[in-house]
Amino acid sequence: MAITYLSGQRVQGSSTAVSDTTTTTSQSGEGENKGLFQTLASGTQTATKIGFNLTGSHSLIGRVAKTVSLYLWKDGSPTGNGSMKIYNSSGVEQVESTNTVSWSGLGTSAWGVKTDFTFTGHTITDGDRFVIEGGSGNDSNRVFMSCNPSSATGTKLVYYHSGGWNTTEYSNAVKFDVVSSAIVDEKTTVTDV
Repeated sequence: MAITYLSGQRVQGSSTAVSDTTTTTSQSGEGENKGLFQTLASGTQTATKIGFNLTGSHSLIGRVAKTVSLYLWKDGSPTGNGSMKIYNSSGVEQVESTNTVSWSGLGTSAWGVKTDFTFTGHTITDGDRFVIEGGSGNDSNRVFMSCNPSSATGTKLVYYHSGGWNTTEYSNAVKFDVVSSAIVDEKTTVTDV
């Protein structure tokens, strides 16, 4: 806590803390799928990172991400372990999940199974990109995400390929659950009498 001495013998303290109260925010989405290692953009770009972004007035902006879940399944035989990373709106990595997921251990049922990625201490900002990456695959061995055929406010599918980020091609909303905490500005004022 920072303490500032002010005139009139008043002492004012201020600190910022993460609230223990968590909220789960969900985005629905079934009926469409896109995947890690899939060839997109009419067969010209292979997704080596894929997920969703949060922009504008989305309710998660300004909150602290604790768990981010996607609904994943495998098509073919992708291998290795993957994680989720959060990149900012400029494409700079901010944080990586504390856990990994074995792609070969995923099921094959369409629309997937809720798959959790955990984080500590990342405050979500406008334009953040939440993407899965890692492991190996190709257009016949992919990790699919459940998506909504329609768009949603403040979020859409994004991916990365050898030429850079593609944040405009698809308006689909990716199905997700995000457990987050609020940031609370705690202020204490003490007057010396």
